Amino acid sequence: MPGDSGAAGGRPRKIEKPPRAGSGRDYSNSVWHAGYKQLGDGRWLAAYQDDASRLVAGHGTSDEASAKHALEVLGGAVAEHGRPASVMTARRPPFYGRGAGESEFERRLAEMGIRHVLSGAGGPQAGKLARFFGEIDRKIKWFSGIDELVLWYNRDRPHDALDRDTLETPARAFARKMPGNEAAGSRAPA
Repeated sequence: MPGDSGAAGGRPRKIEKPPRAGSGRDYSNSVWHAGYKQLGDGRWLAAYQDDASRLVAGHGTSDEASAKHALEVLGGAVAEHGRPASVMTARRPPFYGRGAGESEFERRLAEMGIRHVLSGAGGPQAGKLARFFGEIDRKIKWFSGIDELVLWYNRDRPHDALDRDTLETPARAFARKMPGNEAAGSRAPA
């Protein structure tokens, strides 16, 4: 019958939406987001953030956004937190080789056995790291520096994308979501 939407009384049928997919990986060290942010004093902050836990696994400042500096920060993060399976970056120097082939950053990742994932159109997005960079803009005035802010972000600040019932922090989520640590639940050490 014309105008029949299939529901009783001619009312439109409610379309059920599928449950929203999770906003992160299930396990720590699956993917780290990597990027640079220019600070107010002109320095560049390189940061690596774990996708599953939102932990800022590594960070450091430099006078320029270079592959060398990004790799130094990555080395420190890997030494402290283990090697991620992949690192996701934007298609920009110093992370992405244009034209003639791979960049220094891409070559070093391959040597380390880390897959390079590019964010952007048609691929995964890197908004999580951008949100962390926004926190820096909003909160840096209350801290003595980037190191203190990152420590607060990782260990003291409950994250909305994590377990809200336990006010889970990125550090707790990183430990809880580490492969082989599933039994620890949200009681994992900070």
